[in-house]
Amino acid sequence: MTESSYMTWFPAIVTVELPPGFIPVTFWSHCFYSGEDGLYGLRARVVALNAGFGFPTGLSAMGVAADQLDRLTRMALADPSVGGNPRPMDAENTRALFKAAL
Repeated sequence: MTESSYMTWFPAIVTVELPPGFIPVTFWSHCFYSGEDGLYGLRARVVALNAGFGFPTGLSAMGVAADQLDRLTRMALADPSVGGNPRPMDAENTRALFKAAL
């Protein structure tokens, strides 16, 4: 995954419900954005930054279609790195993340 794809994911991660008191994202929002809107203000800044660099605006801009979400969900959950997420991932919330990132 490239830096641009990580930046493409970030707005979707904020869009999908985060657990209360999610420290890592809250930490980053304070580092990069000190506005009144907190994490959603940071999301808006990342969207603007992505646009400025010409990064894809979502997975669909990278060629991913909605009919691929179930396959991507299965692949993501089979990947060993899924255990490193701060929030437990299951088929429902992983698919929701992909859908939000389209």
